[in-house]
Amino acid sequence: MANIARCEVGDELPALIKQPDREQLVKYAAGSGDFNPLHYDPDFPQAQEIGANLVHGRFKYAALGQLVSDWLGAVDREHRGPAHDRRDGRSSL
Repeated sequence: MANIARCEVGDELPALIKQPDREQLVKYAAGSGDFNPLHYDPDFPQAQEIGANLVHGRFKYAALGQLVSDWLGAVDREHRGPAHDRRDGRSSL
């Protein structure tokens, strides 16, 4: 586990390997509302042209979030409740 205070430019992140199966891809399609068969149907013509299905971009973003969270571990932070928009246009956490 890394210490955020000791992180430096150029530090390498550990590997995180994700191999989503078709069920995971279909569930993610349902959650995102994006049922483009390119994401989960191996028989879809464009997927055959490419040679694989394309994983949703947000699925990859979630994996990146997991990687960083796992790498840094729990951050001590007092929970102050949900974010609220302030009158000056900024959000508070």
